[in-house]
Amino acid sequence: MDKSVLISELQHLLQRNNDATEGFKSAAENVKSNDIQSFFNSYAQQRADFSHELKNEITRLGGDPNDTTTVLGSLHKTWLNIKGSMFGDNVENTLEECIRGDEYALEDYNAVWTKYKLSENIAGLLAKHIEKIRAAVGQIKKFKALHVADNMA
Repeated sequence: MDKSVLISELQHLLQRNNDATEGFKSAAENVKSNDIQSFFNSYAQQRADFSHELKNEITRLGGDPNDTTTVLGSLHKTWLNIKGSMFGDNVENTLEECIRGDEYALEDYNAVWTKYKLSENIAGLLAKHIEKIRAAVGQIKKFKALHVADNMA
């Protein structure tokens, strides 16, 4: 595989994680509950850690990491902020948007995973990220179900 193509793909995943970091931070700012803020902030930190790991791989491959977000990520964050200001502390909608963002991230990770013959280093890194993002989606869905059930009681 052409190294520049791999660097480009890893760069996209880096930007996707930068999007997630900003999205989770924004989600934390849009809710009032300290527990939920902590929940979102922990995922923001996880994605910042993923970004750091991807930057290291890009640099190791001879690339120059572009530490930005995507246009779609910026739009998604703006949408979260608009929804937050219009509807107030709507935890359910915020959780749903976080699920949606992580599901898009999984699609991107899986595309790279299945499309390319990856080195053991990179394959292991991506597998770890995929596993943790899947776990996050599951946790967020559980958290959403608990929140909905609490509000119905």
